[in-house]
Amino acid sequence: MSMNIRELVNKDYLNRRLLLKTGFTLLCILAVLLIITSAGSHFGNAYSNESLRQTEDTVRQYAVQCYALEGEYPESLDYLVDNYMLTLNEDEYVYHYKFIGSNMMPDITVFPAM
Repeated sequence: MSMNIRELVNKDYLNRRLLLKTGFTLLCILAVLLIITSAGSHFGNAYSNESLRQTEDTVRQYAVQCYALEGEYPESLDYLVDNYMLTLNEDEYVYHYKFIGSNMMPDITVFPAM
């Protein structure tokens, strides 16, 4: 069976159209996956930042409790761990605690562990 020119052109046209539809569909799927991935990382960062803030606030609350009960801020985090049962998650966080003076709020910062 021989095909005439018109059949060949129609077949070629249909093949190109199918290829364009498939390419467009794949492009749409990739765009949706990219949006989902970037949104997931955004929400992960927001959760991480909130977790850091809460951890920092907890350490600060323990320091204030010590000040309220003893009249001075603790010189180190170890004092809060030993005497006020503060639990530190050193696998997830790095704690910066700088004692400034017995009647001045210490500088408290929590960073994610690498």
